[in-house]
Amino acid sequence: GMPLPVIKNRLLFKTLANNFFIPDDYKKVMVLKPGVQGQSKIVGEVNLPGTHSHVFEYLRSNSYIPWGHYAANMAHDSVRYRIEDLSAADMKGMRHLYYQRTFVRLACELGLNVPSAHRMLTGDELEKIRVAIRNRLALNRKTGLKFNATLWGWNFGFDYSPSRYRLHASHQQIHQQFALVPADVPTGSGYTDCGQDLPSFACGDLVSKFIREYRKETGADFFDAYTRAIFTNCRMDGNNSRESSLIVFRDKNVILFVPKAQTSQWELQLMPLASVGNIIEADTGIRNSLDTGLLTAIKALGALGAQMITVIEYSKRFDDDKNGQRLLYSFLPRLPLSPGAFSEAQLRWINGHYPEDFAAACRARLKKPENTNL
Repeated sequence: GMPLPVIKNRLLFKTLANNFFIPDDYKKVMVLKPGVQGQSKIVGEVNLPGTHSHVFEYLRSNSYIPWGHYAANMAHDSVRYRIEDLSAADMKGMRHLYYQRTFVRLACELGLNVPSAHRMLTGDELEKIRVAIRNRLALNRKTGLKFNATLWGWNFGFDYSPSRYRLHASHQQIHQQFALVPADVPTGSGYTDCGQDLPSFACGDLVSKFIREYRKETGADFFDAYTRAIFTNCRMDGNNSRESSLIVFRDKNVILFVPKAQTSQWELQLMPLASVGNIIEADTGIRNSLDTGLLTAIKALGALGAQMITVIEYSKRFDDDKNGQRLLYSFLPRLPLSPGAFSEAQLRWINGHYPEDFAAACRARLKKPENTNL
């Protein structure tokens, strides 16, 4: 069998193992080396020469998702606990594994050819697979996909309150987690299958439901209206002599901005400018822009002092019709004295600042010389 560590004080162990100031050699022995944390197998890797970045993809054997999930985890020889240490190559590596796993699994389900396994796919290979998936879905949107949505999230940071209540889920160095969501889930009681299926839930379904209702009520596309409102924003306090822009970062493909009605204090959102609802609809340029936007957002929040940040992807289902839904990433800083939960990311609009001033603060931090890893 495999030897297991004897941990007499798990709280102390986790606190020390995740302490940036503990020498890396200690952290490597305690939690970072492959195999130390359990039976999760390494099933993918990004380790490009000259990037000083190394990312493993783990198949999580202790998954809290019944059908399993994956994690893109910074490797033991690329120690990343702090936002300021995270590079563009790190972000690109973690996201590449997410794109690669999703595209390959969908291609296999659709009976499409994929390059030989046991190696990292190139960017061009990824794009060819994505286009093939798009073409197949365009021929028959109702293909009966077993898995028809993505689940992606990032819990950055680690902390405990004096009561030992766990304030955040991340208990390792920087990593992101992802899975595919089935179209339907079986119903049952305990271990008994009732023989019936129910439609599954993914958080992007909240967006889909709302924009359909919005179109029915107004006759307009919500995201077109949302984008116009962002670009033509006026300050909430009516003071035209101060900053009025909500946009923190933009390029030709995406915008990173402060939502006018924040669902959690200090929230940022990232959104494509085109009608792109999920990563299957995002070409190479848009995926690159999304990766840059994710890094920019986390750097801006980190520069303002955020130590715990939850990032949630809201995406359209692959086989949904053209409802105008756009891919959306929400960045939710977690405050130690107000930890919050996912439910609060749905119906909470309580803030102590004007969104325009927060956007200006983020832009100012991004201009500072220490933020050079973008």
